[in-house]
Parts: sequence; C-alpha cells; structure tokens
Amino acid sequence: MYEKYLNKKRLILLLTGVITASAFSGTGSMAQVSDEGVSWLSDMELSQGEGAPPQADTVLPDDNQYKYQKDELAAFCHFGPNTFNEVEWGEAYGDKSPNEIFRLKDSFDAKTLVQTLKEAGFKKLIVTAKHHDGFCIWASDSTTYDVAATDYKNGNGDVLAEISAACTEANMDMGLYLSPWDIHDSSYGYKDQNGNVLVKTVERNGTKENVPIDGLNWEQVRERDAKDYNEFYNTQLTEILSNDKYGNNGKFVEVWMDGAKGSGSNYQEYDFKKWFETIQKYEGKGVGGRTANCMLFGADSYTTVRWIGNEKGYAAKNTWAKSTADPNGSGKNNAGTINSYNQDGFTVGSETGNQWTVPEADARITSGWFWGNNKKTPKTVKELGDMYFNSVGNNATLLLNIPPNDKGKVEPAILERVTEFGENVKNTFKTNLAKDEAASIKASSVRGNVRQFKPGNVIDGRDDTYWTTPDGTREGSLLIDLGAEKTFDVVSVEEAIQFGQRINSYRVEYRKGTRGPWMLMDSGQTIGAKRLCRSDVLKARQIKITVSTPEGKVPVLSEVGVYKATREFEKETVVTAGMDFIDITDELETDKADAIGFQVQSGTWTQEYGSNFAGGTSKWANPSAKLTLKFHGSKVYLLGTLDPGHGKAEIQIDGKAPVTVNTRSEKRKTGQRWFESGDLEDGNHTLTLTVKDGPIGIDGAMVINNGGKGMIGLEQSSYTMNEDETRDVKIIRVGGTTGKVTAKLEPNPGNAVQGSYNTELITKVVLEDGESEATAQVQTKRNTDKTGNEWFTVELTEPSEDLILGLNQTAKITIKDMESGGGE
Repeated sequence: MYEKYLNKKRLILLLTGVITASAFSGTGSMAQVSDEGVSWLSDMELSQGEGAPPQADTVLPDDNQYKYQKDELAAFCHFGPNTFNEVEWGEAYGDKSPNEIFRLKDSFDAKTLVQTLKEAGFKKLIVTAKHHDGFCIWASDSTTYDVAATDYKNGNGDVLAEISAACTEANMDMGLYLSPWDIHDSSYGYKDQNGNVLVKTVERNGTKENVPIDGLNWEQVRERDAKDYNEFYNTQLTEILSNDKYGNNGKFVEVWMDGAKGSGSNYQEYDFKKWFETIQKYEGKGVGGRTANCMLFGADSYTTVRWIGNEKGYAAKNTWAKSTADPNGSGKNNAGTINSYNQDGFTVGSETGNQWTVPEADARITSGWFWGNNKKTPKTVKELGDMYFNSVGNNATLLLNIPPNDKGKVEPAILERVTEFGENVKNTFKTNLAKDEAASIKASSVRGNVRQFKPGNVIDGRDDTYWTTPDGTREGSLLIDLGAEKTFDVVSVEEAIQFGQRINSYRVEYRKGTRGPWMLMDSGQTIGAKRLCRSDVLKARQIKITVSTPEGKVPVLSEVGVYKATREFEKETVVTAGMDFIDITDELETDKADAIGFQVQSGTWTQEYGSNFAGGTSKWANPSAKLTLKFHGSKVYLLGTLDPGHGKAEIQIDGKAPVTVNTRSEKRKTGQRWFESGDLEDGNHTLTLTVKDGPIGIDGAMVINNGGKGMIGLEQSSYTMNEDETRDVKIIRVGGTTGKVTAKLEPNPGNAVQGSYNTELITKVVLEDGESEATAQVQTKRNTDKTGNEWFTVELTEPSEDLILGLNQTAKITIKDMESGGGE
C-alpha cells in the first residue's frame, strides 16, 4: 500500500501538472511572478564576436580545490586495530602488542574496494594510516607499533602500500589521514627525562586550561621535554610522503588532521607550520608537475578543506566556500586562526571570507567509522541520496566512509549499497531534459551580446564555458523551454567558480505553458559549485532560473540541468513507510465485503491537486458534510490541512463515542497529521467524519495494517542531557502488541562527535508479545573542552519483519556543556 501511495502520487501529479507553491515557500499561498516585458535572447540572436570575460574575484579555488568540488564524491577508509576490537577510539589498548590488537590474517582486498568506489563515481580515497591509537598500517621506520610488528604476511605486510597500489592502478586520487593525537607513543605530551609530566589541567573562571606545572613557562616546558612529538610526527609524514610507493603514483592531494586530541597530562601543542612545510615539500605546487598545493584539513589558518560541522553528510542549504583566515591569530598550534562560521551544526562560511575552503561533509555508510559486527548494516539508498542532495547539492563535497572488516574485505552488503548509490546518481543525472532536441534556452541579457557568453554554454557539458551578463548588471535570468510539458523533480545550477563564488540570491520557477504566472520551485542564497533544487514530481514546460550578485559583480553560470530523479532519490514523502495509505480519491467499492476506501455521505467535497498534499490530492467541505472511511488494521491517522479559516470535525469509529478534532491553526499547513485514533482490534473498521463549524480539508488516511505487530517510536523527539550521564529513553509501541518485535537503537553524530558521547552503545530493542514499552540507554561523556552545547541523534533502525518504525524514529540529544555554565 505504501508503494501504491507513491505510484498514485506520481500519477496524479503527472496527469494534472498542477501544483501550488506552498510546499516550497511555506507561506500557504501560490508564489506567482510575471515576466512580461523581458526580451529573451537566444544563441542565434548573438553576434560571432568575442568580448572581455568578467573580472574574477580575489578569493578563488586553486586547481586541487576546483577539481575536488567538481569531483563531488570521495571515500574514507577507516581500518586499523579498532576494526578487530570493534571500537571507535583505541584508548584502552595499554601495553598490548601490535599482534594482539591487529589480527589480520587474510590478504587485504584493496582492489575490490577501489574498483567498486571508482565504478560508483568516487574520485578519491582517504586512508587512516594512523588513527588516535597510534598504530601505523604501513611499515614504519619510526616506531615498532606498526603492521610490520604483526603476523600479517609474516611481518612483511603494508596495508597503506597495498591500497596505494590499487589506487595507482585505477588512477584514483588519494588522501592521507594521519592523526596528530597519538595515545601510544611516549613522545606525545610534555614529560622530562624521568617521565614526569610537565603540564596539568586547571580551572579558571569556569574554563579548563592546560598550563605548565610548578611555575614553569611554556618555553621552559619545551626545553625540558625529553622527546619531541612534533619531530616524531614530522618524521612519519616524511616517511609516507617521500616514498613513491604510497599515494596514487606517489601523490597525495589531501592531508587530513583530525581535531581530536588529549588534555591534561596528555596535552600536546602541534607545530603545524613545520608539518605543513614538510607536506608541501613533497606534495606542494611545483613538485613533480603539481599545479597546486596539497589540500589541508584541520590546519587552522592553513586550512583549504574544512569540516562541515557535523558527521551526518549534510551541509547547510546556504553554504559559502570561503572562510576568514588570520595567519597572525593567536591559535594554539602556531598556525594562526580560521573562522568558518559555525551555525546550528554547520560551518556556513562567509560571503566576504578571504580564503577558499572546500566544504567537506563527512559521513558513514554504517553506524560506525570502523567496522564491527554490531555496526555493519549500510544505510539505505534513500538515506545516501538525502546525503548527496544535502551535501553536493548544497555546494559541498561528500566524504563517505566505507569500512573494511576484520578479514580485510568490505562486507558484500556494503559494496552492493555503494554500487546502488552510484547507479542512482548516474541514472538521476543521465538525461538532461534541457538538452532535448525540442528544448531551447534563452537569457535575459548576455555579456557583449556575443556567443562567447551565450546561454547555450550552460548545457554544453563543459565547465570552462559559461553564460554571464554585462558589467553593471547584478541580476540575470535563464529561460528553459522543454518544448512540451515534461516530468522532472530536480533542477541543477552550477556557478563558474573559477571566477569565485559570488551569487547571493537565486530563484527557480516553473509554469505549465509558455505564458502566464510562474510558480516557485525553490529559492535561497548560494549556488557555488552546485545547487540541486529537489521537489516533489512536477510537470511543466518552462523553467526560469534567476540569480543575483552583490554590487560590482556579475553572475556567471557554467551548467544547468533539468532531471527526473530515480525512485530511490525522490524527495521524502509525508507518509510513514510500511503503513497503508488510503487516498481521499480511493472511493469505496460498496459491492465488496472487505473493501476499503472513502465514501461521501453528504455535502459537496471539492477536490484540489498539489504536491503539498499527501498523495497529491485533497478534498474539503463545509459544515454538515459527512463522509465515511472503511479500512483494515489496528490504528488510523488522518492527514489533511490546518488553516486559520478551518474548523472542527467530529470523528466516530465503529459507532463508539465520537471525538472532536480542531483543524484551525495560526498558519496554513498542508499534508499534516491532524487525527490519531487509539489502538484498535486488528480487523475491519468504519470511521465517520462530520464537518462541524468550519471547512475541513482531508488528503487521506494512514493505517497500521501488519497483523497487530504495531509500530514503535521514541517517546520524545528530543532530550537534553548533562555531560557524563546515562539515561533510559522509552520506546513506545502502538497499533498492536501481537508477537515479539525487535529493532536497534544506535547513536549518530551531529556536531557532537566521538569524544562527547558513547558511539558504541548500540542497543537491541526487544518487545515481547503483549509488551507496549521498552527502554534503551543513551550515554554522554565528560568533555573538558569549552564547546558550547552540542548535539547528536539516536535512531531506531533494523526493524524485525513487518514492524513499522514510527513517527519519532529519530530523537535529537542536546548535551549541556559544563564549561559554558550548563549541566548540573
């Protein structure tokens, strides 16, 4: 029935081609704009001459940054001792030998990993050569805490070299993750020759600080430090970067320095400047024909690839690829400071930033960074699609972690999901309707009125050609005529970022024919490398894209496209997966005993169409109108419209006592769940609805119909916790308690990451026959850094057969930061 709902919604939208803009603007009114008086210019109306290109901005991507944003997709590979011990951070290995913590017996299968990624469209692989535990997956000359000290290939193994060889064969770019934090090596932190700690943690004005002991100053601490960790780390960088057997043909395009680090007795300041000099010595501009410096992640003012602010794979809708760097700022690592403007869990960048920083959205295909038996189930294609549209589609790159297992191979289910994801990306963007033979494209103005800058450049598949406008104009529009009404749900717009990122306002509109008002599909601020506007399925002939820039700059677009997403990549619907959906247009067949559907009893029920309605349709009626719904199941929900002008409905099920529901609200909202029945005996039921004192709008009904197994969800959609707290969260079962059902409750990062909560507390939730409640634990950790309040989520996953995951499938957990005055 859920699939029937999806098909019905598509069919209705295709047949009608009618939609209101309220689904996108949130205003509840149709956004209509006329373009009377615009003289649209086609390619053929322009002269053959050449003109001067627009002036480029001062803040631009270098060649590596430009390529990365155009490549869009990169993969992470977390592999090491944590894989074999099924943890995320290896903080408890103590004095265990390398052979005890790294137990790889079979050959590492790098070829399958790399080939699968490349065929799926990934262009780069970043490898954790050393994670926080300090273990090296290459044969290192600087430590015996490495793969060479294990039985892997009789001590002759080198996983980093094996992955490098596979990437070289496939010509896939490589990135190096080398954790600055090293829990194992004795040089990490500040200690004298007798092993006495030289740094301690104190609290000043409610803030934790790392300070020298016994009145020492920092210069004296460094002088007494017996072992120089910065030199040790620099040696490891040199080992890898100077050796041509590592990297793609001996080359790394990005070095990743994770921000996690120790404190107190394990506190360490990093000599970033020294490290960066080493990196660029081997990987920088001019070395071996390289045209740009190696990109740096987590490098203070030297940062050229920045963290997006969370580990969900999502960028903010309006994301700038520019940050404000201050090389002379008073940072902790002798490398200045950088501000990438963190807002609500996203680094949004700045329109006026002075340094290009590629927004990189990292995420995990499973629930963990490292493989584990309890965290090896991949996310769905739909979840990965949402990541893609909310990262790549918001001017970021997507860095997706693909973890090998303890056999050195990627789980078949994960490989299959990577392939499915890649196929959906390819198939969604395979056919650009704007390039159809019957389609045409025109512009409101063209720079110099010459074909060099013609509107047709934006559909030629080339990034080095573009459409732009005359100097002095701050706004321009493109008109795409598909030649006939076509079905689509994605419009792609790409800024020519070789001139900088400058567009600060955009609108995408559509209409059925060639005349009349426009309806809004999407609007916002930034375009950048790519803006993907995704909506419910539309049917229209013309699309208009309008972009604006600040004073003194002209808009420059390189590519646009109009596409129909694959089924798995379509925008999420309001109907809960697994529930039956009975559309308001599903009329009851009265001659069938077990028929389901709606039947009008009295009054006039006026039908409306629009993607903002559940199922694409709705009906409304005035007071005294009545209808009935026959359904089979154990619980029913009604979906429809809330509105300032709407009124109350009286609802009765199976002739029992009626209840009154008020659908009046301060603002108009469509596709809303405005009635929920109690639990019913699994079987046939009749619902009667009578309109009382104002109009009622109804789209349809959702029904739990799974033999009484019911639906589970979290009791609340959000929780607030202190640091270092354990809490039981309640899982509620509704719509029946027949039989034993199971699911998993697993944590997922927001802007809080591993050090702030227990990432490994994945609980199997079990409700036995007859049980309607269960609990599962969530744990936060003590983080002595002053971070401000952070958040992560817990999510119900992997339901047993026929069990429905309900309306609070995910809950947000806010952690009150003790150092900021929160907590108890």
